Amino acid sequence: ITQAQLDALLASMTDKNGDPVRQMITNRMISENKLLEYLSRKYSLHSINLAKFEIDKKVITLIPVDLVRDLQIIPIQVKETSLVVAISDPTNTHVLDQIKFQTELTVEPVIVEHTILLQLVEKLGQSAEQNLDELIGDDMDIDFSDQAPAAPTDAASTDIDDAAVVK
Repeated sequence: ITQAQLDALLASMTDKNGDPVRQMITNRMISENKLLEYLSRKYSLHSINLAKFEIDKKVITLIPVDLVRDLQIIPIQVKETSLVVAISDPTNTHVLDQIKFQTELTVEPVIVEHTILLQLVEKLGQSAEQNLDELIGDDMDIDFSDQAPAAPTDAASTDIDDAAVVK
């Protein structure tokens, strides 16, 4: 990529806070494989093909799905006191710090292709919503509006009266 190409790309970006690397991939100025190779060498991090990697479901539950979606990361493996996390942008250290805080584990990033990561994050989000819908089901359509609140029993009011007051 030449400096002129980069300048033209930056000038054409409507969102000035957007990610120029993602724009380069979208505009086919660079392939994700080349970018992955470059980032892996530059930051001395391993890269993996996330599409061929089997992830233990227990590991995925270490980080809430909403956080996975917001941070665009996938926890893929736990090794003793460390968590291996798939990311596409190794420069975003804020994300790694947030995961470390959330899990209280040392975070080891591995680099993956951005599009595959996004597909898996989306799939996890859909799976979580589907599981919640299956868990709740239609049995939760209960109307409480006609029911009067239950009056406390004598035993319950005695327990309340005997309760210690802390000031």
